[in-house]
Amino acid sequence: MYDIACITESWVTPLINDSELQMPGYTTYRKDRGTIRDARGGGVLIYINANYVSLIDDSLNSFKCETLWIKIITGTNGFLNLGVCYRNPNAPPEEVENLFMVIKEASKHQAVIVGDFNFPWYKLEYIRI
Repeated sequence: MYDIACITESWVTPLINDSELQMPGYTTYRKDRGTIRDARGGGVLIYINANYVSLIDDSLNSFKCETLWIKIITGTNGFLNLGVCYRNPNAPPEEVENLFMVIKEASKHQAVIVGDFNFPWYKLEYIRI
């Protein structure tokens, strides 16, 4: 059994209830594409073992991009940012810019960032965070 599962391209819509996504022993977090823009597909999910203390990070989730961020409490005053990201290959430039801004912000603390970035890797040398 895994402690954390991060899913991209969930295709979850508001027509699917949170209860339909729940798995026993896990806390479920979701962000549907419809909260970012009006289009089908996309979306991200995080499942985390319910034994971990975790909470949604409203400030990081306020960026208009397909990312989902939670804080995992690691001690008395410590936490870890966990983010799952999906970049649609046809994402508008402002959404990609927001993706980089939120990653930069999340990285100010200890962070684990996973996802499907759909980047043309041969051009990464031109990207600056």
